[in-house]
Amino acid sequence: MMPTKVMYLEFEEDGALEFTFFLAQKLSMTVSQLQLKMSQKEFMQWSMYYQRDAQRKELASKKSSG
Repeated sequence: MMPTKVMYLEFEEDGALEFTFFLAQKLSMTVSQLQLKMSQKEFMQWSMYYQRDAQRKELASKKSSG
């Protein structure tokens, strides 16, 4: 089955969906497994962790180049 335009748009419009796939990949799980095994609270905490980590890396990069 080929991805449809709607599938692409879902990823473009829903950052949580993209993060769900990212986290599942990092944990070597399917999305279904992740959703069954992880609470919504823990999922949100992981999301916040990666956002803060990206911010720290961006700030460090700006400091080293500027």
